[in-house]
Amino acid sequence: MARYVVGMLMGEGLSHAWVEVKEGSGWYGFDPTNQLLVTDQHIKISHGRDYRDCRINQGHFYGLGKQTQEVSVLVQRKEAVTA
Repeated sequence: MARYVVGMLMGEGLSHAWVEVKEGSGWYGFDPTNQLLVTDQHIKISHGRDYRDCRINQGHFYGLGKQTQEVSVLVQRKEAVTA
């Protein structure tokens, strides 16, 4: 089983896509654009069957229109919960 993933790369500032493959009980990511395994530098936003399931940039303009977009991501380490 495989799935399409959309996210960002640390320091890149734009959306990025890669694939994940299920092996046993885990999912493993591969970034074919950069030819490397997915690392902590990949920030996952969504996953689905293909790009249509994961659109993060979409919309329609009618007539004259202008658009700007600014994206920022804050990544923080989550502390482990102890019972």
